[in-house]
Amino acid sequence: MSSAVEELAHALDPVLGDDVAEADRRRLRTGIAAMLDALAEMVDAVGAGREVDPDGTCRSNLTDLERFATESDDLVLTARLGAVLHTARRIVAAMGLEVR
Repeated sequence: MSSAVEELAHALDPVLGDDVAEADRRRLRTGIAAMLDALAEMVDAVGAGREVDPDGTCRSNLTDLERFATESDDLVLTARLGAVLHTARRIVAAMGLEVR
């Protein structure tokens, strides 16, 4: 995972808010960074004419983040993470993948 992707995941901290526990924040950063990294790989694959997300990494990362959002008791965090996931799903759909 590139440092640029990790920086972007940290940049989402204001979206998550100040009241998120540090352990949850780390888990979310890791999940978001993995998802962004998978999205970047998908873009590279499209540009190179390769199969997009053949192992389902991007879809798996989205599913993990969705699971975290639904397990959380924090409604504000769930709503904020939902907005991030909505955008990611739109990107994946634009590339012709179905998110399960």
